[in-house]
Amino acid sequence: MSIPVAKRPTVVITVNSPGEVAAWLAPVVVQLGQRLPSSRIVVVVPPCPFASGAEVDVIRKMEQVTEVIGPEDAFGLLFRRRRPDWGDRGLVLFLGGDPAFAGRLARRLGYPAAAYVERVAGALNFQQYFAAYPPVAEELRTRGKSNVHFVGNLMASAVKGRAEEVAVDLGVQPGETVLSFFPGSRPWQICHLVPFFLEMAQLLGQALVQHQLMIMSPFVEEEQLVNAASKPSSILGGITATCVERWEGVAGNKVVVLKTVQGHRVTAVWGARYELMKGSTLAVTIPGTNTAELGYLHVPTVVLVPLHRPEIIPLPGLIQWVGRIPRLGPVLKRRAVETYLRTHPYVALPNQWVGREIMPEYKGSFQAADVVCCLRALLEAPQRLESIRKQLAELAPTQDTASVMVELLIEQFGLRG
Repeated sequence: MSIPVAKRPTVVITVNSPGEVAAWLAPVVVQLGQRLPSSRIVVVVPPCPFASGAEVDVIRKMEQVTEVIGPEDAFGLLFRRRRPDWGDRGLVLFLGGDPAFAGRLARRLGYPAAAYVERVAGALNFQQYFAAYPPVAEELRTRGKSNVHFVGNLMASAVKGRAEEVAVDLGVQPGETVLSFFPGSRPWQICHLVPFFLEMAQLLGQALVQHQLMIMSPFVEEEQLVNAASKPSSILGGITATCVERWEGVAGNKVVVLKTVQGHRVTAVWGARYELMKGSTLAVTIPGTNTAELGYLHVPTVVLVPLHRPEIIPLPGLIQWVGRIPRLGPVLKRRAVETYLRTHPYVALPNQWVGREIMPEYKGSFQAADVVCCLRALLEAPQRLESIRKQLAELAPTQDTASVMVELLIEQFGLRG
């Protein structure tokens, strides 16, 4: 017997940046779809300085999602005279964006609100809390919150996959070395990191590394990559390359082969993201969700923090807007970045979790050749790579976070039946 449309439970989820969409939203909507197949899942994407601009398109491809409301319409939910007709049964789940927006949206809809939180700041007005880490759960409780559940990190639920299928697609043989570059998901990251990574790949050559992959975010279009490869970065330098092949593999992943002027080839791949991570001998990335995902898959990773122009790095809160003040703004923002790095010694998420360096971090104003020296040292020391893998394996959670969290949501808010 089907549930009448008016009585379908509605789950409204707020989320904004690429990492939140891929690593938090994706596993949650899968679990909601399995456990509440009759539910209406609405995803709201408020404006965000960290957004790639492709979030709405990516979310629309998630088969469990009923409706997506993008940045241009998000605030209209709060101020339109007429309330959305989503029924009386539902809840608002905060996965990202501004906690105040999620709280106000819940009041507007007449729904209770729950939050998944990695840090306490700003997230103090919800009926239920799902904490990523034990210290966060404890701090919430010390602030008088009794409805707190420690569930673990949602990223761990997202990183399931099989490396074998993609290895066949790309011609990777057992025992061969695979170096994977992750150039980010935002336009400014692609513009600067793609030519920089191309130079690194060419300097390394294929004697030490048989396969050099550029793992592309689903938030990046093929033409963005090709355009970024056509000119050096104005900040990091690098080299150029042209697209010489495009094809689609049997595993469904899209492939673009880039060739530098000197004839060196780098293979860029879309799709099968976690499988590609899992099959990597070593990875190179920048701070963000990637570091956690690679950590949960036990992949040795070098994390780069280019500080050639720290004022262009997006920051949360007021300082992002202060940075736009002519002449003075960039100076203040540069100091803010320097202060953050001084007070936060680690940028890779696994390193932050344990308070020590497991993933090597390379910070500063460096050249491609400098980083290549670091990579060579690691690739020529298999015992060190194995040590990193073992340390990362110790961080693996004992439960499926998304499954546990969604079951708690259903129980706590009476969404089943």
